[in-house]
Amino acid sequence: MTLTTATERDLERALAAKRKARRAATPRKVIHQRAEPVHPKQRHVRERNNGYLAYLRRQPCRIAGLNGHVCAGRIEAAHLRYTDPKHGRINPGMQRKPDDRWATSLCTAGHYEQHHARVGEQAWWASYGLDGSEVAIAQYEQFRKGGQ
Repeated sequence: MTLTTATERDLERALAAKRKARRAATPRKVIHQRAEPVHPKQRHVRERNNGYLAYLRRQPCRIAGLNGHVCAGRIEAAHLRYTDPKHGRINPGMQRKPDDRWATSLCTAGHYEQHHARVGEQAWWASYGLDGSEVAIAQYEQFRKGGQ
């Protein structure tokens, strides 16, 4: 057992208070932060927006009732993976998601179909008469305008 003097205890308390103040000043969640790549060849860091993903999960399925689709499961935020030069979006690569702004609301069954379609994701959206990028852009704009 180590005996400490009153001065040492006061110093420990002051350091603990300083650490606590520093932790309290550090933001817990950062939204809309895009870090710049450290190296010129490094891929860009994914832009995340947890508020937008939560918003999507409260929206209806975008393909409900289209082409006879019957929704099954909860609503999920489904990220678009295909490259779309028209909207300046590229596929980020294997095991990487695109920025959260390129997500749409789909039921579990639709989300599974979207990523496992034999015809490809872009053709899958076209089979429902939709452009996935346009749907994502419209939903993101509605969110930014404060839509519920």
